[in-house]
Amino acid sequence: MKLKYYVIVIAIISLLIGLGAYSILPEDFSLSLSTQDGKQFVLPFVVLLGIFVGMLFVLGFLFFVIDWLIGRISFFHQQKDLQKLTTQILEQACKNNYTPAVYKNNSFLMLSRILRRFSLIPKIPSQNSGINKLDQMFEVFNQVELGYEQDLKKYQLATDNIFYVQNVVNRVKKDYKFGFSVLVDGDFSQETRSRVFFSILDKCNFKEIVRILETSLFLDKSMVFAAVESCKKLQTMLDDKSMIQATKKANFDSLDYVELAKGLKGFYGPDGWLKFFENLTLLDDKAELSFLYVLCDLEMVAQVEQRLSNLQKSEFPRIRAYIDLRKQGKNYPSELFFV
Repeated sequence: MKLKYYVIVIAIISLLIGLGAYSILPEDFSLSLSTQDGKQFVLPFVVLLGIFVGMLFVLGFLFFVIDWLIGRISFFHQQKDLQKLTTQILEQACKNNYTPAVYKNNSFLMLSRILRRFSLIPKIPSQNSGINKLDQMFEVFNQVELGYEQDLKKYQLATDNIFYVQNVVNRVKKDYKFGFSVLVDGDFSQETRSRVFFSILDKCNFKEIVRILETSLFLDKSMVFAAVESCKKLQTMLDDKSMIQATKKANFDSLDYVELAKGLKGFYGPDGWLKFFENLTLLDDKAELSFLYVLCDLEMVAQVEQRLSNLQKSEFPRIRAYIDLRKQGKNYPSELFFV
């Protein structure tokens, strides 16, 4: 009940009591009070009624003051709980964890427990929440999505957070040499290093390509093949030792080496192409199939037979079948036997 309504109710009650007392009590109704020295004070009914009304008003006012204080304290705790819940949401969205907090309101505590069971990802195209801390974060993340580098230190994002990764890529677009430090930083995920690798590859000169292949903590097959294509555009190629270092780091298998041989066909002359893969075979046994592919493609059948004669008969049955068909005068594309 609001204070003004309470005053109106007190006034109505006082009026009703006054009218009732006037019609029931004698006109001279009063209350006499004696003091210790024998004097008497006479309190007329009107004064008595005023005292009664005043007491009701004072008690009511105290009730409203206490209720207002309790409401303010409750509101203060609600705001503190809301701040704690907002902090938890920010931490879960940024760091994938949270700092446990003590809640005064059981409803906020229950909501906190529910949120703990979810992984939170900011939905950038959404309406403002009205909470500045959250909305400012969304605006920063929106700028990151648009390709602008932002200062994300205060959000303490995990290194695998999508916005942290995108912000790194945004910085690399402005300063590709910054990507060199990312490739050798163990705090970044393999996916992040891969994205950075492809972001800077086209901007690197040949020496820088060699450098990132040698120093990157992570290489996969697609990264190696992309580096080879970039080297071809630069009209130069990795030497056999650098190539083997990269292919071993990327865990190349026999067919991957064959794809590499196909990719380098035409870049070298026949002799250079043959020599390059012969050297790779000496450095990695898995490259043997690629060397046989080069020999077959160059129609060096005698050299293929000699090579196979030094191997177990159970090895490379497809290539042996190809040679047998060639001897019978049946010509098939060599690619059919290197799959």
